[in-house]
Amino acid sequence: MVAQAVFNFKFKRTEKTITPHGGIPFFVRYINGLGLIGLANTYMAMPGNARGYTPAEYVIVFCMLLCGGGSTLEDIRVIKQDLGLRVLCGLNRFMSTDALGDWLRRTGEYGLPGLGIISNHIVSRIMKRDKRMIYTLDVDATEIVANKKTAQFTYNKNKGYMPMLGFLAENQICIHDEFREGNISPNSNQVAFYKSCKANMPADKKIGCYRADSACYQAELFNTLEQDGVTYAIAAPLDISILTAIATLSKEDWYVPGKADGKHEYALTTHSMTNTKKGFYISIKRERMRQKDLFESVGEYKYHVVATNLDPLKVPAHKIHQWYNKRCRAENLNKEVKSGFGLESMPCGTFKANAVFFRLGILSYNLFVGFKRLCCPKDWHRHTVKTVRWRMFNIAGHVVRHARQVIVCLRIDRELLRVFEYISCRIDMLRMDLSS
Repeated sequence: MVAQAVFNFKFKRTEKTITPHGGIPFFVRYINGLGLIGLANTYMAMPGNARGYTPAEYVIVFCMLLCGGGSTLEDIRVIKQDLGLRVLCGLNRFMSTDALGDWLRRTGEYGLPGLGIISNHIVSRIMKRDKRMIYTLDVDATEIVANKKTAQFTYNKNKGYMPMLGFLAENQICIHDEFREGNISPNSNQVAFYKSCKANMPADKKIGCYRADSACYQAELFNTLEQDGVTYAIAAPLDISILTAIATLSKEDWYVPGKADGKHEYALTTHSMTNTKKGFYISIKRERMRQKDLFESVGEYKYHVVATNLDPLKVPAHKIHQWYNKRCRAENLNKEVKSGFGLESMPCGTFKANAVFFRLGILSYNLFVGFKRLCCPKDWHRHTVKTVRWRMFNIAGHVVRHARQVIVCLRIDRELLRVFEYISCRIDMLRMDLSS
């Protein structure tokens, strides 16, 4: 039995330069090595006078805020009061919360395209060492609930926004983001969104595969993907034409895969839409339902249909569904972007200012993905930002000035010390690679 006790202790103030975020300076050193400062000051408007804060100062602070765990503009006070962190990151001066909000609103009027260019350069530099040439694009919309006066109602009857995101499945990079009003349907402007994703790819790389939910089941998009030679798997709605195609299947058309659980049967047939220039296949999965009144079903079965241009002689119906189901990673990445980088809520009352904040969040997310892939040991690549904060960013450090050098003494074990040494070496290699 654990004895009941009162843990009395005394506390006092210290003047020592101590930071509870001793790992964040490594991340800031990495983003400086990627050239973020030069990009921000090149593609965004500089202040009107010499005393004003540069765009790079704002961008760096936002990246520190969002990667460090902040979610509101008020959270910037934690960084402002952390003298040790500011010394290690070279933040000799620091803007106020009001200045951050004003900058978001000003940038919303003219600076969003500049942030897009910066993001494209960063993505290109992150993917420079990746030997892969062909990638899979996973497209998904996500809802952000925001009780703002100017926000519109989403299809879920919540006031907020409905941004569209395109992730590369192989490296988890968000290749394009589009911040949208809440009342804009997820199925609108899908062709334009795909073309933007395609345009944002680095010069020597391309999109070879495409996966999306039923919001992207559109003839114009199918035609565009076929024209570009892109393999696709897109969920199809159970409309009249799809149900008619299912009804024409015979009992012999259905099969159970060898290593299946016995609950699901699969079939495959051809299909087309009025405006598609070329037919495609639909892979159908069905499951016999015991409680038909509780589920979306047709007759005694529940169906899930995927439209694809995959060759059925090479990829059977159940393999098509398995490949399509991997796009669920995009939904997990949406959760990582929103809950991990503070994008679950928006700080401003205007759409344009919130669009800038959202793009800064996506930039921070891509920088973090690049940090894991380029600088961290391989077993760290699967960690979420919350895990990295707990294990690396939020480590106590004592900042010491000695022999004209700034030294941070970290309270870590030998294993984590080797990780930091590895990261420092990789950052130095990255800087040399980009400067050459």
